[in-house]
Amino acid sequence: MTIFTSYGLSENDPKATKDESWEVLQEERDQVGDEIIIIGDLNGRVGKAGELGHPIGLYGEEVPLNNNGKRIIEYCIHNDMIILNTHFKHKEIT
Repeated sequence: MTIFTSYGLSENDPKATKDESWEVLQEERDQVGDEIIIIGDLNGRVGKAGELGHPIGLYGEEVPLNNNGKRIIEYCIHNDMIILNTHFKHKEIT
């Protein structure tokens, strides 16, 4: 098992810069070839399950999907991964 840490660029960063960042992450993933975990802040909002596909669990946030979230979902689908923090119930903090 390999663990990556990553920090995603903001929604406002240029598309070309974000494309390059995701390409690097994919290249690194391709070199490893085994099970991986990506830990970090990818600056994406993925919303609730059913919006774009299987990586999202039952406990996604009730927030609108943003462009970075769409990239995360596409990356997970391409690499047969899940978004783990959407697969368990979170404690409500008020």
